[in-house]
Amino acid sequence: MLPAYGYYGVGTTFGYGVSSSTTYETTAPPPVYEAPLPETGVLQLDVEPRQSLQIFVDGLYIGTLADLGEDIELRLGARRIELRAPGYRTLIFDTEIVPDRIIVYRGALDRLPESPAAPRTPAPQAPQAPQAQQAPGSRIMYLIPGCYMGNVQPTAAMLRPGCDLSKLSTILPQ
Repeated sequence: MLPAYGYYGVGTTFGYGVSSSTTYETTAPPPVYEAPLPETGVLQLDVEPRQSLQIFVDGLYIGTLADLGEDIELRLGARRIELRAPGYRTLIFDTEIVPDRIIVYRGALDRLPESPAAPRTPAPQAPQAPQAQQAPGSRIMYLIPGCYMGNVQPTAAMLRPGCDLSKLSTILPQ
């Protein structure tokens, strides 16, 4: 009876009935598929003024709203966002970009006072609309876990079905 065929090293010779204790057969476990973890999340900006708004992330200029659109894809983690526009004060805020959620920031940049070199006639005062609970651009953040995070106090009409307004918590700036 002849020995079973096996895989042997190059240049190895065996005679009849001689077997090797070392074979080169390997049984590797089948590869396991693991879905890649997301590396980015989305920041949505609903900010006035929209024209010529420049966006900086962690101190680096990334573009304008016209270039990037409202939804900006960013790497996950804590980010410092700066919004600049000519004639307006720079708006800076910190946010945490997370996977599978869209972080929405609503606000408005404050207009810079005009220089005294160009005096203008004051415009007549328009009647004031009743103020909302918080003006756009407020630094107070509102949070409903798993549902809403933003700097505008949510109303029931703003929330998707299933969100509980009674779980609202307020985060004050330090």
